[in-house]
Amino acid sequence: MTDDRVELTRTFASPPMLVWRCFTEAELLGKWFAPGSLRPEVLAFEPRLGGAWRVRMTGQDRGDHVAFGTFEALEPTERLVFTWAWESGSVRSSRVTVTLHDEDGATHLTLVHAGLPSPSAVADHAEGWEGCLDKLEPLLQKLTFAR
Repeated sequence: MTDDRVELTRTFASPPMLVWRCFTEAELLGKWFAPGSLRPEVLAFEPRLGGAWRVRMTGQDRGDHVAFGTFEALEPTERLVFTWAWESGSVRSSRVTVTLHDEDGATHLTLVHAGLPSPSAVADHAEGWEGCLDKLEPLLQKLTFAR
């Protein structure tokens, strides 16, 4: 982490195509794209250059949080870039870049969320992304073994 960015890496025992699908198919995204006890609801999702996305994250005691943005780059199984903003926050958007690398059938993922407005936003988003990726791992395991 730096003053305006989160950078996380994970290695998943699933092929890059499966990880890519979890980031670019609304049905799969809706199973993991919210940290902790929050539940994701995909409200809009057009994974194409310039396409919009919008996800509500709901928790019993934490209320609703809606994140949204547009897709800026889609390089299947390799790289995904999208903007990120909160409906309830400032209009300032940030940028998320997800990079996937094949490692003998596993996937090394690097996620960079840049342009965050403050150190507290960096810390909050680092915790949020860690929680999301924690949910992604068992979904990938389930999908991998179901193939």
